[in-house]
Amino acid sequence: MVIMLIGNKSDLDSRREVKREEGEAFAREHGLVFMETSAKTAA
Repeated sequence: MVIMLIGNKSDLDSRREVKREEGEAFAREHGLVFMETSAKTAA
């Protein structure tokens, strides 16, 4: 089983509350896969 931490709305960088590096570090510390996504840009 894969457990992921997914950051949403990555297209709104100016309104970001959690830095990408923080999300990556949290995921790494807890054995999670990390990624960011945006429904608006399909990224």
